Amino acid sequence: MTFKPIRIVLIFGLLLLAVSLLGGSAIWSVLGLADDLTIEGDAQIVRADSGGLGEGWTSYGGDGGGNRYVAATQIDADNVDQLGIAWTHRSGALKGKSDKDLAKSALQTTPILVEDSLVFCTQFNEVIAVDPGTGEEKWGYDPVVPIGSNPANQYTCRGVSYWKDDAAEPEANCATRLFTGTVDARIIALAG
Repeated sequence: MTFKPIRIVLIFGLLLLAVSLLGGSAIWSVLGLADDLTIEGDAQIVRADSGGLGEGWTSYGGDGGGNRYVAATQIDADNVDQLGIAWTHRSGALKGKSDKDLAKSALQTTPILVEDSLVFCTQFNEVIAVDPGTGEEKWGYDPVVPIGSNPANQYTCRGVSYWKDDAAEPEANCATRLFTGTVDARIIALAG
C-alpha cells in the first residue's frame, strides 16, 4: 500500500490537530511555538468580605454552592500537624446486622453543621445529631429501612440536607427541616 502525498499531509494534519487538542498549550510550549507559560505575581483578592461565606457548614461542600471554604482561623498550616482526636462517636448502626448485610454496607456520609449540631446519617439511613464539641448524641431518628434485601447501591447514606424557611419565625413549627433519602426510595423530612 502506497501513500499519496495528499494522504500523508492529511494524516500529519490530523495527527497535529489531535496532539494539539489532547496536549493543549504544553505541546506548543515544548515545541517552542508558544509564549512562556510561567505565572508570576500574586493573585488579586476578588472578594475582601466573604459575605458570611464559610461561617457554617449547612450543606454538602459547606454551602449551597459547594465552595468548601470555612472562615475558621484557629487551624492553619503551622499547627495542623498538632491536631489530635477530640472525640469519637459510635452510632450502633452495625449492631444486630448479619455479615451479609454488613458486606453490602458502606459509611459514606458527609456531616453538616446546623443549629449547633453535627448531623449525619448511617449506612442504614438513621439520622443522628451530635454535639460538635463533645460528640455526645443529642437525638436520633431511625426510618427502619428493610434489612436483608439487595439494594442497588449498597446500604449507604451520603448525607442529609438542611432547609430553613426564611419567612417563618425562628421558633415556629417546621421553620427548619432536615431531609434524608432512604435505601427503599423514601424521602423523609424531619421538622425542627
